[in-house]
Amino acid sequence: VRLVPRFAPDPSHREFIAAVDTLYSMAFLLSVFGLMMKMGMIKETYLSLKKLARQEARAIETARMTMLGEMAGGIAHEINNPLSIIQLNAQTAGFKLASAQGIEPDARAEISRHLEKIHQTVYRIARIIRALRTYSRDGSHDPFVACSVQEILEETLPLCEKKLSERGIQLSVEGAEGVKALECRSVEIGQCLLNLINNAADAYEGIAVKAPLIQVQFLDFPGVLSIRVVDHGMGVSDDIMRKLGQPFVTTKPVGKGTGLGLSIVHAIVQGHGGKFTIESRANPTIFQISLPRSRPKLESKAA
Repeated sequence: VRLVPRFAPDPSHREFIAAVDTLYSMAFLLSVFGLMMKMGMIKETYLSLKKLARQEARAIETARMTMLGEMAGGIAHEINNPLSIIQLNAQTAGFKLASAQGIEPDARAEISRHLEKIHQTVYRIARIIRALRTYSRDGSHDPFVACSVQEILEETLPLCEKKLSERGIQLSVEGAEGVKALECRSVEIGQCLLNLINNAADAYEGIAVKAPLIQVQFLDFPGVLSIRVVDHGMGVSDDIMRKLGQPFVTTKPVGKGTGLGLSIVHAIVQGHGGKFTIESRANPTIFQISLPRSRPKLESKAA
């Protein structure tokens, strides 16, 4: 659209009119450029704030884990000594029982069952303490080393067994046996798994499901390991799903969640050069972590 000033009706002023038109066009372009600059600054500010929020969330979680780690260390020290005494006494009782005379076979078998129960309980407590100490560590500065998926599971699952058992939720681990070693920070991957399993367990809260099930699936691809945590709970709405992974965004009721769990998972997976995705458009809900099997040599040396 040509802009013609009202004060220039004379055709002899065409050059003047063209100059005014050029000025109008330049002013318009400058205003558009200025608006784009402002939008760019707004976007940059938004991304900076988002990054700052994630760093703040990670700092809060690290502080919480540090405190928990100190508590776990003290608890472990206080519990391990009496546990060792219980274990030693149970073993001594077992040896004496084996050589004792005059004990009825039924009574001997019953005593043996009780002693075996003591052994199993001591072992379970020791596993929980070891897992708690491992989970509560800040593993963000650990080197990337080749780790067995089975070892990560053994260090992680004891911390969620009781919660799942109390809620009647079955946990199924699929495909972990044949998985090759993963170059990672094992403590952080364990933290990711625990967060996702607890999140899946909470998805069943308040809904009626006949046989609640959580599946942890390991899918081995060339150069990539995918870990999927699958539940058939309440699902996640599209609106919330777009925000998941951002700090302080949670699907849980007020007072039930901090909104840090999935944010921490997202940050850890990014730190491993992987991807964290969520599928919840239909039942089931799938949280998937895709991790490179090994680190590039330069990054491995730097780490």
